[in-house]
Amino acid sequence: MKAYVQRKNGDGSISFERRDGIFKEFCRKALLAKTVRTANIFAGLNDNPTIWKVSLEGTGENPTRADCLENGWIRIGWNRYGDVENFDEFEGFDGNPTGKLILRSFQNSMKIGDIVLSCWSSREIDAIGIVTGDYEYRESGGEYSRYRNVKWIVKNIRENIVDLNGGKQMTLSTVYRLSMSIQDVQKIVEKHLKTPTPECDARPFVFIIDEINRGEISKIFGELFYSIDSGYRGEKGCVKTQYQNLVPEGDVFKNGFYVPENVYVIGTMNDIDRSVECMDFAMRRRFCWKEISPENRIEMLNAEIPQWKNEAIQRMHALNEAIKATSPLNAAYQIGPAYFLNLKNCDGDFYALWENYLSGTLKEYLRGISESEEILEKLKVSYDLSDAT
Repeated sequence: MKAYVQRKNGDGSISFERRDGIFKEFCRKALLAKTVRTANIFAGLNDNPTIWKVSLEGTGENPTRADCLENGWIRIGWNRYGDVENFDEFEGFDGNPTGKLILRSFQNSMKIGDIVLSCWSSREIDAIGIVTGDYEYRESGGEYSRYRNVKWIVKNIRENIVDLNGGKQMTLSTVYRLSMSIQDVQKIVEKHLKTPTPECDARPFVFIIDEINRGEISKIFGELFYSIDSGYRGEKGCVKTQYQNLVPEGDVFKNGFYVPENVYVIGTMNDIDRSVECMDFAMRRRFCWKEISPENRIEMLNAEIPQWKNEAIQRMHALNEAIKATSPLNAAYQIGPAYFLNLKNCDGDFYALWENYLSGTLKEYLRGISESEEILEKLKVSYDLSDAT
């Protein structure tokens, strides 16, 4: 869910910084794709878009604003500093820290796939766009010669965003981050779409945890474990953790984390693994269970080892029939087709496959059984198709 990364500070001390974990990043992507009417419109967003306020020459009607909305870009001024390649390193601001912050934000911090809101007044915006280009300096732009290309999603609107921006009006500063979420922006866009689009189902996002029984999932998820339960999906299952105050403004989970309805969690495991015995019931009851038999996955042999497929199927079937008929083994101990993909490493030698891959696994299954050697020999006879000749 989240991670804490050790960081060495300039004074030599050690501190930790909070970073989002893999699953939270995954849920963020799923949530951004879950928009009903605006999925295609927002296709250009990056994974974690920042929402920027931009003043185009000032407030109200003006030539720069009209040019930007017509031609698909944003323009700002501060031309007295000229064309600077990197404002992070520029020192010639004549004691004006505001200019440095604005230009660094516009040129270095703003990313392709971020969202820009054009400021019409201290309370209203008149357009919403997605940044599609890197910073450019164009002398032909005159007083407003700093450009970035933008795909305008909606324009020529009037929308009061004070409540959405944490109750704060917009200031005179040319460029800065707003305290809004992507969901707030999506709602505004849907409200002002001129041509209704047909509703569509949210694109499914599948999160696969291999060997899910190897970790204690309830402890890994901690207080958020119940969020994956089908009864707590979506905003109704929103939960605030003890670190909620560290989530930055504009994050889609600023007001609490939840698992979107279009996220599906799939866990894979071998049900004869000894670690299954200590798997807690908190995980068991949150998943439905489906057994995957060797026959369910035979198609993998078609693409991977077509030249040995038929013999592999014969040997696998004969071996598994013997396993099912052998006590104390049963159907749960069958060998799947994935083992036979190792024929590529054995140049199609089925004897090498047995020696290097199969016999060791079967020995583990039979560990502690007094007749293990005799049982293993009988299984090899079946694998060799000896009783069929």
